Order: sequence, then structure tokens, then C-alpha cells
Amino acid sequence: MSNYVEKAADMNRWLKETVSRLVERPRQVEVYHDIKYDEDDPPFVTYSVKVSDTDIGLVIGAGGKTVKLMRDLLQLIAWKPPKIRTRIEVEDPHPERRTIYEKRKRSPEFGVRRGVGAQNSR
Repeated sequence: MSNYVEKAADMNRWLKETVSRLVERPRQVEVYHDIKYDEDDPPFVTYSVKVSDTDIGLVIGAGGKTVKLMRDLLQLIAWKPPKIRTRIEVEDPHPERRTIYEKRKRSPEFGVRRGVGAQNSR
């Protein structure tokens, strides 16, 4: 079990260093993890990343590409023995905005193309 804990801590340090190099305020980067053990499967580790509200876009990237790449790299590292399962969560500094976005996302007009060229697709 201690091998899992050591590996999770090493991956936590790697993730913090990686995120710190991406942002403008590296001292405000916080990364912590939570390990959940299962009898039949490898442990599941959730990494929570917290950055300043001005840096969150740099961590997520255009269309989520940056955070997806970090997730993919973390999963590659995680499957080397001792295997663990991983997940990265980027904490939203403004959770109240999320509800506005989710309401907009659920509206029937979300995703409707507007502007120049939208009518030319007939």
C-alpha cells in the first residue's frame, strides 16, 4: 500500500510542477490528491488543481486541450507498476458562474450557429 501512496505523492509533485510552469502566478498553484482503495481494482486517485482565477484558462487551454494532455500523461505514468487509476479536477474559482453556463447549455438555442455563413449552409 505504501508504494501506491509514494507513487500518488510523486505524481502530485509532477502535476504541481507542470501546472506551475504554465501559469503566470505559480505561487498560487495548489495540487492535492485523495486516494480511494478498492479490493478488486487498483486504487483511484483524484488530483484537485487550484489556480488563481486569471490562470484557469491557461490550465484548461483552448477547448480543454491542455488539461486533456495532462490527464493523458498522468494516466500513462499511472499505469506503470504499481498501477493506479487517476483523475484530474480543475477547481472552478467561481462556481456561481457554472450554473449560468449550465443553464445556457441546456437551452434549446445553445449550439445554434449564428453570424456570417450560418445561413449559407442550406
